[in-house]
Amino acid sequence: INTYAEKIKDNYRKRVALESMDEILLECGYHDPYKFQLRLQEKLQLIEPEKTVHDSKRIVNNISDYLEQQKNLDFKISGIETGFLKFNQMFHGFQPSKLYVLAARPSMGKSALMMNFAVNAARIGKSVYIHCLEESLNSFTCRVLSFLSGINNEQIQKGQFANSQWPLLVQHMDELARMKLHINDKANASAAEVCEAIRALNYRQKIDIVFIDHIQDLRKTKDSWHQDTNEACALFKGLAKDLKIPVIIISQLNRGVESRNDKHPMLSDLKESGDIEQKADAVIFIYRDDYYNPNSALPGITDITIA
Repeated sequence: INTYAEKIKDNYRKRVALESMDEILLECGYHDPYKFQLRLQEKLQLIEPEKTVHDSKRIVNNISDYLEQQKNLDFKISGIETGFLKFNQMFHGFQPSKLYVLAARPSMGKSALMMNFAVNAARIGKSVYIHCLEESLNSFTCRVLSFLSGINNEQIQKGQFANSQWPLLVQHMDELARMKLHINDKANASAAEVCEAIRALNYRQKIDIVFIDHIQDLRKTKDSWHQDTNEACALFKGLAKDLKIPVIIISQLNRGVESRNDKHPMLSDLKESGDIEQKADAVIFIYRDDYYNPNSALPGITDITIA
């Protein structure tokens, strides 16, 4: 019965989608594909309010299923594996519908940590989407191969690795080819365009987790950085909730850090921190003492603070 009901629903959705497409074409044409897609999504959401509006019976059924699932986890994590024991213990893995922010000053390793998270998720079969607003596809892929193979990234980038290392690189290129890893390296994209691209791919193939590097490189569409950041945070938080997936974004910290004796980052150091701080479910600060202190007692050690 349930299968038959789902078929009826699917046929209804298709009919409404076709009718909506005709209506939107008459209304605004197809001059702007992003606007067309956004209007179509709005139309389709109107026909399925049951996905966001729940009555008491459904609420109890949902929480009952959730609690039973949590009870059966034992010592397993409930979210997506991070690849780091401490992160798994603190977050129980990256959780669906949550917005996480990786924040630090330049050269602290934000993109490297994000890449670690992404590859660790892809290695266990998760479908991972990464939008690199600054880095090129080949540059990012070289860093992934360096992470997988242990070969120095600069050597890979410049083609200066030994001939004997070719088989190892080919082995990990094969591993990479089997991963469900989706990388978008379109520069100068707006937050709305990033979200639309993710929703479009998710419609064809389920995405499990999203990474965006980084929020300050998004194309500005408002009168001020503050307005753009507010809109971007709202869109990414909405994306996480709508698709029920974790979304991880990278953010720079402002230069106020440099003027303090103690350069460990704080929430107030986030650029345009208002909505980043409010919308984020967790902020992951990255700090390296040897970056500021050549004689640091902790060379090569990265401090992680969760706020």
